[in-house]
Amino acid sequence: MSERRLLACFAHPDDEAFPVGGALALHAHQGVKIRLVTTTLGEEGEIRQPGLATQETLGLTRKLELAASAETLGIHEHSVLGYRDSGMAGTPPNNHPDAYINVPDELIVEQLVKHIREFKPQVLLTFEKGGLYGHPDHIAISGRLLRPLSSPAIHLSFPNNWLRAYRHINQKDFFTVPDRGVLEWNGPLNYKRLGLKSNCLHRSVLRKEPQPMKFIWKWTSANN
Repeated sequence: MSERRLLACFAHPDDEAFPVGGALALHAHQGVKIRLVTTTLGEEGEIRQPGLATQETLGLTRKLELAASAETLGIHEHSVLGYRDSGMAGTPPNNHPDAYINVPDELIVEQLVKHIREFKPQVLLTFEKGGLYGHPDHIAISGRLLRPLSSPAIHLSFPNNWLRAYRHINQKDFFTVPDRGVLEWNGPLNYKRLGLKSNCLHRSVLRKEPQPMKFIWKWTSANN
């Protein structure tokens, strides 16, 4: 059997951790060779732990956090394209000339095709076409990755945009979903725990005590 390879392409540092970190860790442990491509440095993220970064240093800080997260998940090949974070939809950073969404499609597609030809993955992993929750950079990486591809063998993460059912009023609403929208995890809990650990390594943009994550971490620890 030929070597199994998975190419994961996301927009920001921490996209590899939430919500697919556990799945990436599981496949890495099973011997799948994984390459991670991250298109931006995430400079427009909210600094939630003062002292870890400034707005000027956030991009570099997040790049270092990404490296630690990838190592935790068992990903030994990761590349950062280095484009500027475009910010949330409808915010001023969308209009920055260097924002990822304003870079010509042809340039990005050329870079992604180079990774595909070089790495020769059997599986591509990215956001569904709505970008999970409508982030412009998420939508852009999804569309640009799929544009040069027509093979029905391409597999994507999250074929249904399940987070659109949410109204982001508070954390309870964000972390709950009707039964029909639940994605069941059948993998070993230790891989889910690795996914949570990788997410926690993105400390600069993570709340000091994210209560839902803290609960899940304790639960998986007690049941693993």
